[in-house]
Amino acid sequence: MSIKSVIGASVVSSFATTALLTMHPAAYAASAFASIASAVSCATTGACISGTNTSSGPGVSGTSAKGYGVEGTSTSNDGLKGISTSSNGLSATSSSSYGVKGESSTSYGVYASSASGGGVYGMTSATKTKHAGIMGVDNSTNGSMNDGVFGTVTNGGWGVEGESGDGASGGGVVGGATTATGVEGFSQGYGGTGVAGYAYDDKYGSGVYGSGYDAVVAQSFNELFAGENSSGSTVFSVDSAGNITYAGSLQPFARVKGGATIKAFAPKTTRPTIEDTGISRLTGGTATIALDVAFASSIETSSPYVVLITPEGETRGLFVASKDPHGFTVREAGGGRSSVSFDYRVVAVAQGHAADHMGAIDPATLPHVNAPKPPHPLLGRSPL
Repeated sequence: MSIKSVIGASVVSSFATTALLTMHPAAYAASAFASIASAVSCATTGACISGTNTSSGPGVSGTSAKGYGVEGTSTSNDGLKGISTSSNGLSATSSSSYGVKGESSTSYGVYASSASGGGVYGMTSATKTKHAGIMGVDNSTNGSMNDGVFGTVTNGGWGVEGESGDGASGGGVVGGATTATGVEGFSQGYGGTGVAGYAYDDKYGSGVYGSGYDAVVAQSFNELFAGENSSGSTVFSVDSAGNITYAGSLQPFARVKGGATIKAFAPKTTRPTIEDTGISRLTGGTATIALDVAFASSIETSSPYVVLITPEGETRGLFVASKDPHGFTVREAGGGRSSVSFDYRVVAVAQGHAADHMGAIDPATLPHVNAPKPPHPLLGRSPL
């Protein structure tokens, strides 16, 4: 039903007074429209009020000094719906407040879907203050685990994706929290990734960047972290038991006297071992050393430990006379009765690793992350 037909059917009954009939035609039409628009009702599958514009102007326009320009309310469907075959389904602009504001007591405040593009596209051009293209806030006060922003996919995409194409310090996805988690990701499917970050800049970009008391926290039933090089080969991984696998060398670095920074290399062994060192002294050619209690409880008792001895004085030679899970005894060879200090080093297999030893591995058993997808077609340009 069109506005014209509604006005034609209602003018006589609603405005048949002498004052209105003598009103200026334009004022009369405006008054009639205002009254009818507020009172019209219908029972049809189409629109009660519709507007058609064959030029470049809006089909329906609403202006208000203090209230909503256009407001739509439905008891069982969408309050406001916009459809376009070639442009934006719904476009809103504001110079001082929200471009679009949606509220719901039981469902989504704003719901958007697209068959070929993005459901929601947010952009900001602010240059002086920090604003977000899209911002989600959870204001619940009852302790509910709500989400400021929640994204889900059913096949092959990302729940939430963010990209930064400015080449500077901006992040594709940035999350901040005062007492909780800035960005949280989880995957319930085999081979899925809780949080995936890719940096296409070969020098400065960071795939995933974390800052805080716990910069990056991961929880997984399989792999906590897995990293691949540009060829798709796994070079680093941490499994759910905390075991670290890496392809390169471990290079710790530290600042030394004089202010210089040096790097070192961690040793590689054929077995997972744990060590302890110390200094003791022979008295009358004999010394008994008790293992540190914490060290003794962390070694594999089914595998014998190794004791290496270096005397700090002249002797006939020192040897390990006996060993047990609690300590060992050192004596001087040839029945010597020297009293001399010596250094010792104990090397033992770590608890629970008696059967572990260097061996070949099948590369197929290494964790594999989802291969990086190519740069997003919108990276660096607006889709509008």
